This record gives sequence, C-alpha cells and structure tokens, in this order.
Amino acid sequence: MLDQQVTQQGILDALRKAAQATTADDTLVFFYAGHGGDGTQLGQKDVGLVLTTPGTRLDALTQTAIPWSSISDALAESRGTVVVLLDACHSGLAGSVLFATNDAAVEQLMKNPGAPLVVLAGSKGRQQTFEKGREGGLFTNAIVAAMTRAPDTSPDSSFVDLGQLYTAVKGDVVRATRGRQTPWLARNRLVGEMSLF
Repeated sequence: MLDQQVTQQGILDALRKAAQATTADDTLVFFYAGHGGDGTQLGQKDVGLVLTTPGTRLDALTQTAIPWSSISDALAESRGTVVVLLDACHSGLAGSVLFATNDAAVEQLMKNPGAPLVVLAGSKGRQQTFEKGREGGLFTNAIVAAMTRAPDTSPDSSFVDLGQLYTAVKGDVVRATRGRQTPWLARNRLVGEMSLF
C-alpha cells in the first residue's frame, strides 16, 4: 500500500484479513516505512503511539493515524508467526520529541500475547534512520541486499535464516552510517534459530 492507499481503516482491514487467513505454518510479514507519533507529546494522552500516514494531522491523531495498539491487536489474530520490519524513526521532522522511537513501537507490539512475533527495527532508541536520496532507506536497502545475496545454507534454498539476515543487515547499516544507525531484533514467544520465509 502506498501514499493515499495508506489510511487508518485500510491498513487495519488489510492486517486483519491477512492475519485471519494464516495457518500455523504461515509467516505473516508486515513492513512499515514511515514515522511513528506519540499522542502524549501532543497533548492527546488517550491516543498513545501511532503509525503515521500521508494524511496524518498532528492535531487529530485519533482520526488520521493508526494506533500501534490496534496494529498489535490485528497481528495477534495470526495463527502463524508474525514478522514486523520497521523502518521508522527520526528523519526530517521526526527528529523532534513528538515522534515515537522504534523502541516504543516494538514495546507496544510485544505487549500483546497473541501470535509468535519477530520485529526487526531499523534503528535503536532515538537514532535517526538514514536514507540515500531517492534510493530509499539504508535499512530497507540492506534487507533487500541481504535477501538477494543470502547464502544457500539450508536444504531448501528458498528459506532466509533470521540470524543471517539480521547479521547482514546490521553490518551493512552500521558500516554505511559509521555507527550512527544500528538495527536491532526483538522476539516474543520464539527461541532458537528460525527461517523467516
């Protein structure tokens, strides 16, 4: 979903539909590139953390943004494993305290006791997430590069190992930003090595 397709209702409907269609053997991937907002910092304490859309207005988060709690609830309906790739944080206007960190967004997602969950976030804490002009985010590009060059280490070469993916992405991004951006990994209800897809 891009630009004007990204609405509060559109995202939540798509997430619920995808989650409800999963089986125990499926992996549901939710990739978000954008900003997260914090309603508390904007005097909207009842709003909490939100995912912003192209139509988000800072003075009307309830009507124009997507609550992370609702995203977490929708993803929890999955019967399979959920993988969240989160390329969001402090670029441009998001460098202000009004915007939520990846840490806060991941914490919100981890609160829900639903499906097993893996979150690979583009940066730690209040680090910036860097972009390379029109080529997009360094984190997103590192994921694509790592998946493209993933070594054939499993019996079925179509699988991408989580540990290998994370190591490659983190290495690429840390090198490219000279340590100013560090991707990180969080898991809920999952232990050991695993293949993502």
